[in-house]
Amino acid sequence: MEALCKMTHQKTIWPCATPGCPLFGDCIAEYQRKKEQPEREVPDDLEYVMKNLAVEERLCQLAEEAAEMGQAALKLRRVLDGKNPTPVTFDDAFKNLREEVADVMGCLITVGMMAEPQAYQNQIDAKMARWAKRLQEKQASREASGNG
Repeated sequence: MEALCKMTHQKTIWPCATPGCPLFGDCIAEYQRKKEQPEREVPDDLEYVMKNLAVEERLCQLAEEAAEMGQAALKLRRVLDGKNPTPVTFDDAFKNLREEVADVMGCLITVGMMAEPQAYQNQIDAKMARWAKRLQEKQASREASGNG
C-alpha cells in the first residue's frame, strides 16, 4: 500500500501515514504540531535525515544499530557473568549499551515508530505477562520435581 505521508509529503509504504493506522494511529497530531511551529531557515537534523535518506536506507540503519545493541547487551552480560573474561569494564559496557539503545531509538524515530510510544504499552504489557508466566511455570516445574 502506498500513501502520502502527512509530515514529509513523500510517498510511503508505512500504514502510519494513513488514518486509522494499526501501528500507532494517525500522525495528524504530530503534523499539526509541526505546522504550528515557526519555519526555520535550516531544517533540524531529524528533518534533514528524513528528507535526504529514503525509508529503505533508514531501515537498513535501524537493523545495523539493532545488531550493535544486541552485541553491546551480550558484552555487558559477559562482564556481569565473568565466565568469559573481557577487558571491558562494567561502566564501559553499560555506557556502550546505553549509546546503542539511543542509536536504535533515533532510527526508530526516523521510520515513524516512536511518534506515539504509549501506543506500544498494550504490546509491552502482553509481552511482560507472557514472560512472567513462563518464569512462573519454570519455577513451579522445578518445585514439583524437587529442584526448586
